[in-house]
Amino acid sequence: MRAIVAFDSIYGNTRKVAETIVVELIANRHKATLVSVRERQDVPDADILFIGSPTRLGRMTGRTRRFITRMDEEAWKGTTVVPFDTFIRSPDQLAMIPLMGMNTKGAAPRLAEMLRSKGMDVKEPLRVGVEGRKGPLATDYKKIVKTYLNSIL
Repeated sequence: MRAIVAFDSIYGNTRKVAETIVVELIANRHKATLVSVRERQDVPDADILFIGSPTRLGRMTGRTRRFITRMDEEAWKGTTVVPFDTFIRSPDQLAMIPLMGMNTKGAAPRLAEMLRSKGMDVKEPLRVGVEGRKGPLATDYKKIVKTYLNSIL
């Protein structure tokens, strides 16, 4: 299976998740290519596409949104797509989000909605918690990624 793992990252946490996805795919004898939405817009063909974004103010980043908007819908229609995100998982910080007028939904569920509207076969999102606004990632993030991948591959 050929996989593309496209991501955006602000503090490096979503990049680490994307890199872990690539490592796990390769360990399971799949071909995987890492693509930063900041650097590259042309995405080679693949059997499965992972698209990740940090959750910013309850949403995906603008770069991630533009990446999806610019995708060739016909080329990717019917392709399995896996949205993933990183999000604040501290209960204290989560409680502050609605008070600040932000959405608690997160980037991955919004990515899933946007991708489904383009006719793609979207899997349930992979969500990985971050301990603070800038990180670090949850200590068990590699296990979360591995368990998730085992459930969909």
